[in-house]
Formats: sequence, structure tokens, C-alpha cells
Amino acid sequence: MPVYDPESMGIAAGQVEKILERIEETKRKMTPMEGENPFGSMTPPEGSQTGGSEGAKGAVGSFQNGMNSEFDAAAGHMTAASDFLRRAAGLLQETEQVHMDNLTVHYDRQDKA
Repeated sequence: MPVYDPESMGIAAGQVEKILERIEETKRKMTPMEGENPFGSMTPPEGSQTGGSEGAKGAVGSFQNGMNSEFDAAAGHMTAASDFLRRAAGLLQETEQVHMDNLTVHYDRQDKA
């Protein structure tokens, strides 16, 4: 039978929150390209309307948008996991307290004469 330890669950929730912070920090580092096109003035291949410097810049922008969506999803999962662990730990502590309050000790009182 598994043993649930509220203190360990709280520690695990804190570790999950640290992962969340790292995800958010990494997401902030993925900044969009601003200003002059870093790909210069590459022209699209002959006979193609796509590609070239604008196509490359657009591809990088699409990649960044996709990665931001992935970071958002991961952050949502980490938040949910941390919240769940903290709620579960709280409920376990509450349950343990109720059990302690309801505990009745019976003594065997036999008179020895």
C-alpha cells in the first residue's frame, strides 16, 4: 500500500514550480526578430514566390509562435501539477487531523482485588 507524505508532496510541488520558472524564463529568451531583416536581401529561388529573406524570416517567426504555444502548454501542465500536489497534501493533512480528533482510546479496566 502506498504511503502518502504531505511534506514530501509539498516539496515536490516546489520542485515543479521551479520547473515552471525555468520554462517561463526560457520562453522570455525567445524574442521575435525586430528591425532589419537578419537574412538580408536574399531573393526567392527562380520561379518561386516564396522563400528568400522574407520567407526565412517568416519561417523563423512561425517556429517561434509554435514554440511559444508549446511553452504555454508546458507551463499549464506544471501549474496544474503543482496545484494538485498542494491540494492533495492539504487534504491528507486535514484527513489525518480528523482521524486524530476522532480517535478514541479504550482502557481495559479490570479491578484486581
